[in-house]
Parts: sequence; C-alpha cells; structure tokens
Amino acid sequence: MTSASGKRILGIVFGVLATMLLFSSPARAVDQGIVEVDGYSWSGDSARVNLNSLGGGTTVEVDGQDRKVFSLLEILTEAQSSTSELDLAALPKVEIAYPKSELVTYSGSQIRDSSRQDKLARFFVGEGGWTYILLPGNISVAFEKANPKIYDPSKIPALNVTLSPKSKEIESGDRVDFRATVTNAGGKPLQYEWIWGDGNEDQTSTGNYGHTFRGKNKSFWVTVTVSGPGFKDGQDAATITIGKVEKPKNKKKKKDKEDPPADEDTGGYGGYSYPGGTGGYGGYPGGTGTSPGAGTPMPAAPEPKPQPEPSVDDGLVEVTGELVSSSAPAPTMTPGEAAAQPPPVAVAPTPEGFKISSETWTVLGLLALLGLGLLAERRGSKLY
Repeated sequence: MTSASGKRILGIVFGVLATMLLFSSPARAVDQGIVEVDGYSWSGDSARVNLNSLGGGTTVEVDGQDRKVFSLLEILTEAQSSTSELDLAALPKVEIAYPKSELVTYSGSQIRDSSRQDKLARFFVGEGGWTYILLPGNISVAFEKANPKIYDPSKIPALNVTLSPKSKEIESGDRVDFRATVTNAGGKPLQYEWIWGDGNEDQTSTGNYGHTFRGKNKSFWVTVTVSGPGFKDGQDAATITIGKVEKPKNKKKKKDKEDPPADEDTGGYGGYSYPGGTGGYGGYPGGTGTSPGAGTPMPAAPEPKPQPEPSVDDGLVEVTGELVSSSAPAPTMTPGEAAAQPPPVAVAPTPEGFKISSETWTVLGLLALLGLGLLAERRGSKLY
C-alpha cells in the first residue's frame, strides 16, 4: 500500500466519524419529555417540568395513538411550585417558542381559564420519547433538537424590605427584637431568613423576630432575606454592638531621617530661634519658635556672610605739581611737614537707591593713580 492510498483511506475514516458525531450530537443535547419555563427578567434558572413524572393530564387520540396530553395551565402550575419568580395569578401573558414558527402568545386570562385549555397549545411525550407540542386542530410538532420553552415576559419586582432597629448597643445576654417591614408584597405569603452574625440562623413566616447576643467587645452584622411568589428576594441589614469594638490601627511606614522642617507659621527652624534679637545671627532674621522637645538635635548655626577684604597699601605716594627737568633743583621738604594733598575729586552723585561697594572704590582709586603716572611720564619725556 502506497503512502498516498493510506492517506486517502485515513481521510475517509475521519470523514465518516465526523459525520456520525455531527448527526448524533443534537439528539444527545435534548432532554426527552422536558418542558422549560423561563422568564426574560428572571435572575434564576428556568423551571424544568418533566412530563414523564407529571400527574394529571388528559388522554387524547393523536395520529391514531392515545396520548396523555398536559394543558398549559398544568405545566405552569407545576413550574410555579419550583420557582419563586413565576406568579401565575398575576401573569400577563406567555410566549411559546416551537419549530416552524416564531412564537405562540396567550394572555394571562386565557391561561387561567381551565375551561378553555383544549383551545390552547398542549404538550405530550410522543414517538421516541421526544416532547411534542399539540396545537389547536390536533397539529403535533416534535422537539428533536431543543427543549420546548414557555417564556414569562413580565418583569419581576424585588421586595422592598426595611429592618429595624438599624443599629443598637447592648449588654452581653440581651435580646433584641427585630421587625422586617415589606411594603410591596400585596398581602402575599412571605418567608424570612435571618442570619444573626454569630453563626446562628432562623427561618420564619413572620417579620417580627428576636435573638439573644452574647460576647465581649463584639459587633454582629444581622441580615434578613425575604422571599415571596412573583417577587425577587429583598434584603436589609442591621448592626448590634456589645461593649467597645476597637477599630483596626493603620500601620505607619517608617520615614527616613530628615532635618526638622522649618516652621511655616513663625519662620523659626524646627522650634528654635536664632540669637541676635531682630537682627538675627550673622545677618539672618531671628525666629520666634518655641524650645524643642527632649532628644531633638540642635541645628548648626548658619555661616556668616563673607566680609569684603581691605585694600592693600602698595607704598606709592601721590605727587602733585608740575614735572621739571633733571637740571632744575628738586624741591625741599622740612622734616615733619605733611605733604600737600591733591584737591578732592568731584564724583557725580549716584542715582537714588544705587550704592557702590568699597571694592569698586578701591579699583577706581588704583586706576586713577595709574592714569596720573602715565600722564607724568609722557610730560617728562617731552622735556628731553
């Protein structure tokens, strides 16, 4: 056998197996004899009614065979016993989906009229155990690929429950009487489920009930859940406290050691005040903070601002008068007699608010002496 023929045979085998699975899977997905009742706004699962175990029914000849046929009212009554989301008494209408058609719709008054059930769609178990729908005129249709479904299109309201007291502080061993009030039940019977928060639970048919709490420094979260036909469950809660219940402490993260921050309101530094009164320390303004707590380190005093250095005496003496030639006799000076000083140089006044530092004056003085020396040298050179 060549490899090509082997591959061809394997392909045929796989094709046959796939075909068998394709045609056999729908049959396995259908539950025989089951009718499902569901609602578009239901929060729970659909109610499953098994016709094989359902009591009642009427024997009807269908296609030459006697069949036990169940009315729509019988099926909905059985579904209501297994779910709290179906209220047959207030049901406005139902919608039935079945093959070869989109929907069959009946009003609530038609469904609740037992004398007209033979005029509505009915269900029975037929050939092969499949579920059949029997339409008026004895037209039967088998459900071989899906379970038949009856839909409740109404919206189910939730019960409006209020529990009192909402909170109470008691002593250990005290009994607390609660009252669960339902405002929209319309007089229908209700069931109450109490969870006391201490591991105990109770179920009652009344909204007035009490419980005894024991413990020391404990808090109990009490809840009541109310259910009723045609409504979604309603719930409310209360808190019962015995003694003082400590709140959990938040653990603070350790912060890195940092210098104490400056006081925002007084201008001081970490609660210290610098010496110096209003003038502060070395030109810094003084703080007005209070003394630090025990163990708080004293911050280092700031360094003073650098002071300008004094000008250096270069030993030069200012000379006044005219330069003379080398042949002219040099002027004589009596010991102890002070040398004549040059007239003061007029300086233009500075603009208001503008100040010249002592360093600037020193530089200007040196430049003036240098200029006088150059001038004297040039005039002396003209004499030769």
